[in-house]
Amino acid sequence: MTDYPGNSSPRVDLTKRNGGTTPLVVPPTPLTPPPGPRRGAGGRSPSGSRRWLGILAGVLALLLIGGISTVLLLTRGDEPAAAPSAPSSRDAGDDVTEPDSEADPGTVIDEPSEDQTETPEPVDADADAASELDEIVAADEATSSALEGVWTAQLASSAAGESPTTILGKYRDLKARYPGAVLIWSGDWPGSFGPSSLQSWVVLSGDDYSATRPLLEWCASEGWSDGQCWAKRLATSGDDPLLNTDRSPADARNN
Repeated sequence: MTDYPGNSSPRVDLTKRNGGTTPLVVPPTPLTPPPGPRRGAGGRSPSGSRRWLGILAGVLALLLIGGISTVLLLTRGDEPAAAPSAPSSRDAGDDVTEPDSEADPGTVIDEPSEDQTETPEPVDADADAASELDEIVAADEATSSALEGVWTAQLASSAAGESPTTILGKYRDLKARYPGAVLIWSGDWPGSFGPSSLQSWVVLSGDDYSATRPLLEWCASEGWSDGQCWAKRLATSGDDPLLNTDRSPADARNN
């Protein structure tokens, strides 16, 4: 090697190191491609980019579905609630909670039980009237018993098949006109009424007479006809009920 002064660079005579015969051949340096992006060093591979794009698309889809659902719920909240359909079966008398747009949720509605919803039985006016007539007979028993063996005026009696309601109305009218009137059941006085007349309610004036003539005169003075008012003597027994009945003109045997 030779040193050169000045600004000249040292030069190496490469031919000298090889004996001056063969020039030194420098092998060419192979060209290598620039390094590509490496995972974990800040770069992303194409497959990683596609995965992140899929995740982002899924998140956006969920947000879109949630927004649509919220709008639908808010819209349906402004609409009136549909009436609940009736259940196919229900035990009568149970407390049932039914939704109602006008009632508070959870309101318990008491449904009528089976006994409460039954149709009431029709009123039997004749049965009620018969019961009332029997009660009057029982209440007048003491007064009618005091008339046994004396004459009194018979003012009305129920005919065969006559409605108890009708005879009850007659009794009330006569009771208003004659406060002392009494009601008897003819079956209690078989000595005064024949076999065909033992199933009747009978209205008596309640006045007592020792003879039939003055009694029959009283009937005429009250405006009664012979077939509406006559003399009757109460007897619990007797062979001939006709002996305890007298009509105008008065029988001499009873005067």
